[in-house]
This record gives sequence, structure tokens and C-alpha cells, in this order.
Amino acid sequence: MMRLSKVDDQARRTKLAVYALAKAANDSDFIKLKKAIKLKKMMTAKLMKKYGRKAERVATIAQKNYIKVASSTSGSSDTQKK
Repeated sequence: MMRLSKVDDQARRTKLAVYALAKAANDSDFIKLKKAIKLKKMMTAKLMKKYGRKAERVATIAQKNYIKVASSTSGSSDTQKK
């Protein structure tokens, strides 16, 4: 569960109300939005299937490099005093 500020909560509730009203009105733009979201999910799954393994390896290497750099810079307080 996330805690939202009043402004963020209001924006979230407004968007949900817009979707509910558009769905109730059977708005053609809402139908197009649903199709676009479904298509995005399908295309993302297709790309994950095609490039997922290679992307995992790239992400793992990048994460290891980041951790290595972050841990080496946090321990050297001598250079930060100058």
C-alpha cells in the first residue's frame, strides 16, 4: 500500500472517475484506450519473449557494475574532505 499526498490522491480518484464515467457512457475513446492498453501488454510480452534472456544478462551486469561503483565511492571519505 502506498501513501499518497492529497493532490496525488485527488488526481488518482479523478482519473478513476473519468474511466468509470467513460465506461458507463460507452465512449468510443474509452474503447480505443482499452484496445491500446491490451495491445501494449501484448507487444511488451512479445518483446520480453524475444529479448528477455539477453536483457536479463545486460541488467545483471549493469547492476553489478553499479553496486561496485557505489560501494567504492561510499567508503572513501578522504577524498571528500579536500
